[in-house]
Amino acid sequence: MRGWLLLAAALLLAGALLWVPTARVPLYYDMLAYSAQSLSLATGHGNTVSVRGEDVPGIYPAGLPALGALAQVVLGPDLRHAQAAVFVCALATLAAVYALARRVAGSAAGLAALLLLLSCAAFRDTARLTLSQVPTALAVALAACLWVGARRPGALFVAGLVAGLSLLLRYANVCFPAALLAAELLAGARREAPRGRSLLALLGGLAVAAGVVLAHGALIYGSPLATGYPLWGFDAAGQFSLSHVFETASPKAPGAEGDWILVRALLGLGEVQSVAVVLLALAGTWALWRRRQSEAVAARLLLLGVLGVAAQALFLAGYAFRSETYLVPTLPLVAAIAGVGAAWVVTERLGPQRAALAPLLAAAVLGAELLRDRPPDEALQPALDRHDSLAAADGVLEPDAVLLTTSDPALVEPLLGSAPGRTFVYLGPYVSPVVERAGLAELDAERCSPTSVERCAKRQVAAGRPVYLDQNPPPRGLAPVHPKLREALLEAFRFEPTPVPNIFRLVPKAAEGAPVTPPSGR
Repeated sequence: MRGWLLLAAALLLAGALLWVPTARVPLYYDMLAYSAQSLSLATGHGNTVSVRGEDVPGIYPAGLPALGALAQVVLGPDLRHAQAAVFVCALATLAAVYALARRVAGSAAGLAALLLLLSCAAFRDTARLTLSQVPTALAVALAACLWVGARRPGALFVAGLVAGLSLLLRYANVCFPAALLAAELLAGARREAPRGRSLLALLGGLAVAAGVVLAHGALIYGSPLATGYPLWGFDAAGQFSLSHVFETASPKAPGAEGDWILVRALLGLGEVQSVAVVLLALAGTWALWRRRQSEAVAARLLLLGVLGVAAQALFLAGYAFRSETYLVPTLPLVAAIAGVGAAWVVTERLGPQRAALAPLLAAAVLGAELLRDRPPDEALQPALDRHDSLAAADGVLEPDAVLLTTSDPALVEPLLGSAPGRTFVYLGPYVSPVVERAGLAELDAERCSPTSVERCAKRQVAAGRPVYLDQNPPPRGLAPVHPKLREALLEAFRFEPTPVPNIFRLVPKAAEGAPVTPPSGR
């Protein structure tokens, strides 16, 4: 009973650390795409993003959007509510890690593992964002817990199914099912069930999951092997090369952020995990190695942990874009082994009767991590301001208004698209050809230029439509054309402020030399 109370207290602590009020949920980059796809699913439009009022298949697989859609159905059709699904997944991941370590080394190790996972900065950060890392970590933790403790083939079938379906959360998790299968081939002989039957059960779960993943591609993207990346102009497959394994820096993350980033992360020198967690994981590896002959569950956890982390690290070593957060799905395995290590360190130093002190050691690691100063996310406040500005504009813009904007369609159209007669002219910076085609179609031009934007605004005003300019800072920074674009508009229009920050109405100058209201913002 005491163990369950401590688990509940730890989860309450985690909830307090990870909870983000709706008004503070940021929407930019990948977070925005996941949230928009969730809202489309929740409102019956499938796994899509609305661009110029048309439903375009989303860039990401439907796993996280489906979870986010469930949250939006329960909490309401708000883009930001999708993050609640990630929050729930984070708590479930912590509980699963507790169960995994407890299965191998007792409740003290389980509680220590939970606290050590919570101490990982990357886990806490991604748990507060609408991203797929934490839901994928949950799938890894659940599959590992089922596989390590499986006594019957049915549990192995479910473990394979969960591992395979994790690809619908994050394609980059493709190596984990392979690591799980390799672990079963190496360690499955010691199960109570016949080895052949156990292996077939695991393969059966993986096969069913593979069928679902292929059907997902065919249903949403028109081909079993298709994804949303080529549709949105991202060459994900082309980012992988064996040549990247021998590079010290990423082309997309040069300098200190790219040099040996995976090595540093695995050593605890980055934001993924601390040096203390790495040291405890090494201690846990040693403890599991010593017990591997006498305890099958210890051997399984050790094998899956080593194979899972190694497979993911090798996979990412060949990827041109190297981000520490790509290692978050491996953290449940590291934390579970580290929890075993914390229990082993305490019992070796103080005796078996002191095993209950292991969570205190883990709590000290967590406390030290929480006290560490970390730079704030510079993109957070502009993203919150951008959302609030566009949400407020919905009550100001007329049903037939035209908005010139540098914001993403995934944010603009859910917030302002309640009036079907509104037109949105996207001015870049264009990351996706889908958005670029939409913007250029409204501009009726081959490229976005000061001349084409000014001509478009004059054309819409001449048609009797109100035209507005969104001057919220672009989510990816000002493009070189943007200052010139504003200068061209200032020559032809007066920027009339509205009650909404950074939203201005373009009013044609009545005569030469008419006063101009200078715009705020950038």
